[in-house]
Amino acid sequence: MQLTEHQNRAITSPSKNLLVLAGPGSGKTRVLCERIRYLITSGVAPAEIVVLTFTNSAAKVIQGRVGESKLGFIGTLHGFMLRLCTAHASAIGYGGKISVVDADQAEDFLVSVVAKLKLKATKGEIETAIALGPRALCSCTPASLIASDYFRTMRKNGLMDFDMVLHYGLEVAGYTGWMKTEPKHLLCDENQDSALIDNLIYDKLPIENKFFVGDPDQSIYQFRGANVGCILHRSEHEDVEVIRLEGNFRCGSDICAVAQSLIIHNPDRIDKRTVSMTGRTGDVDLWKDIPTPGFEMQTLARDIIEKKAPTAAVLLRSNALAREYAEALKGAGVEVQEKKQTAYPADWRLTRALLAVLSNPSNDALARMYLTVKHGPHEADVAARQAAKAMHTINAECLHFQPLADPVDWNYVTTQLAQAGCTPQSLELVTVAVGDLPADAGMADLLFAFASEQNTQEEAGTGTVVTTYHAAKGRQWHTVYLPAFEQAVIPGARKYPTEEAKAAALEEERRLAYVGMTRALGRLVISYCQQRKTTWGFKPEPASPSQFLAEAGLL
Repeated sequence: MQLTEHQNRAITSPSKNLLVLAGPGSGKTRVLCERIRYLITSGVAPAEIVVLTFTNSAAKVIQGRVGESKLGFIGTLHGFMLRLCTAHASAIGYGGKISVVDADQAEDFLVSVVAKLKLKATKGEIETAIALGPRALCSCTPASLIASDYFRTMRKNGLMDFDMVLHYGLEVAGYTGWMKTEPKHLLCDENQDSALIDNLIYDKLPIENKFFVGDPDQSIYQFRGANVGCILHRSEHEDVEVIRLEGNFRCGSDICAVAQSLIIHNPDRIDKRTVSMTGRTGDVDLWKDIPTPGFEMQTLARDIIEKKAPTAAVLLRSNALAREYAEALKGAGVEVQEKKQTAYPADWRLTRALLAVLSNPSNDALARMYLTVKHGPHEADVAARQAAKAMHTINAECLHFQPLADPVDWNYVTTQLAQAGCTPQSLELVTVAVGDLPADAGMADLLFAFASEQNTQEEAGTGTVVTTYHAAKGRQWHTVYLPAFEQAVIPGARKYPTEEAKAAALEEERRLAYVGMTRALGRLVISYCQQRKTTWGFKPEPASPSQFLAEAGLL
């Protein structure tokens, strides 16, 4: 397909600071990959290019499209920052190699700190104090004292949790000289889903040319820390060239029109459009005043069976609704694709502990944690005393794991897992995750992958997909159904502490509906009921159509 004028501009622009606002179906990934190819063919050394993606799987896709060129780095921000922190460990109070622990392992360390200090604080207070980061604690509240000691304990043992990687990464983001070749080009994908600290790091990195791609109208991960204000603020910088990719190669024109009519109701958004480039009008159907959810499900099932769309998806606001509708559709004879839920084996905690110690065998804290999981705290204490008496590390005294090569020999890793007695199910999970990593990824990238939700597999088999709006991001189907489109569902009826928080939540809900609408290639079907049970209700309550229907020009 021939590039549009705006796509070509985004690929070839000489601007040092570039923000590409890529609407739904606008060829975002293609533009990003073509930009990398263009830089290389223009004389930029691949080693001078850093590409930061939201997930490892996205990095692997981009690497595959770019070809054999070995980039300076391609992967997640966490992976990049860990390499930076390791290179400048002494500047942030670490000596030697830094290892990463996952959320469960970090909580074990936190529990030991709370037990040692014997201070009283709620879990929420402690989590809030830790979220401030290791350098932001200045009060003497019990929660702050616990958080301070937690950070000291982690630093003493050469460990970081995932948030610490970014907090310390921000401290040394301005440092240079740690990569074999100094990077000259930074390319960041999905900028609308970046948190505030992510953007502070981007701005601080001493890389001359910066290229950001994202769509503020599709920022739907506020609950994960995403801050849409960052991309909005970036677009206002005088030295930033903003390029809008408004051509939508996915949706028919009527679908685009409905989605556009909805999203313009978000105040302070960047003025841009989504314009169909498909040559199709598309169909938009509104099923009004359906009496009950049960009748809505029957109507859905009948339409899916009769229409026989090439691909179809039913999108709901919550996982609970998605499960309810999936079961009803299956009961009505609709073939529904089943989502592969990752079932973790009984020894999965042991496997993760072993992966952690393999990443840094000389780290006694990781070795002790592994022995505690495998044999219990008594055996771990005995091993620690024996190692101390012999003036050895625990690994040198009783485990005898070899340091990992660079790049990692994944066959060695899986062999060690098998010899330690890890089940075939755990070995398979590790092997699949390793296969999703980009080239030159290390053990830390694997641990980051396990800690995130990026390993959640999409549905398998044939039939209709039934999932949530959030899980539908980045995907498309010929026909998309949006049932339960009611005021108490989307937007929800949750209460907020301030009017500002309420307004921000409403804007995100509107963006979520926009994402749902723009998943449809050829047909969009929206329906609402006259009554529905609330989340905790036992009796049906009267329901009204979502305000988004009127805003979209459908009511």
